[in-house]
Amino acid sequence: MADARLQAVYDAASFLFVKQGYERTQVSEIAAQAGVATGTMYNLFSGKKAILHFVLLCTFDKDYLRGDVELPVQEVETSRLINHLHRVAGELLEKLEHRAATGEPSLTFSETLTLTFDYAANYQVAFNTINDNRVVLKEVRQVYQQYVGRLYAIIEENFSLAISRGEVRQVELPSLHIRNIIDHLIWWAMYLPYQVQDVKLDPTQAKQIALDVLRHAYLVKPKE
Repeated sequence: MADARLQAVYDAASFLFVKQGYERTQVSEIAAQAGVATGTMYNLFSGKKAILHFVLLCTFDKDYLRGDVELPVQEVETSRLINHLHRVAGELLEKLEHRAATGEPSLTFSETLTLTFDYAANYQVAFNTINDNRVVLKEVRQVYQQYVGRLYAIIEENFSLAISRGEVRQVELPSLHIRNIIDHLIWWAMYLPYQVQDVKLDPTQAKQIALDVLRHAYLVKPKE
């Protein structure tokens, strides 16, 4: 049975690690936001780094908290975190690369945008935390950056093929447009909740706005 204290710590720590960074976040801040005594935190976790690893495991494995989590939660091997990253990021790239019998991607460009947004939103706590922690998660971040590079390349290829099919309008300097597209998706899927707190949007609303902007910017309108 899930421990409500662990869920509260996950919610608080994931927000603080993304909002202000791991290094600037104190265990006492996490405790205060989670409604848990600071002393209790050290009964639940072996230390701050264990909390960081716990946040990543909970984000990568949605069933993790439903199991019997042994207390105090300990740090885990880097290889375990990297394996989770391989599973999630590899699954996304495999879906984006999936080919029809023609050899072209079987997804439309609009479907490519939707799939990329969904993965970024679903795993945003882990992706944000890994990307923004160059020291404590150095090895994991190196693997993450490799996947980001592959993501750019795949979406650029799909974008070019969508242009050739007449699905997407012709553009100059397509590589710069790909950067714009991915940065746009990442901001709406991953950073909006932390940077624009005075405007409350649920994930469905954020997704609709983000995708509408890109569809209107790039997709060829059907002839009347």
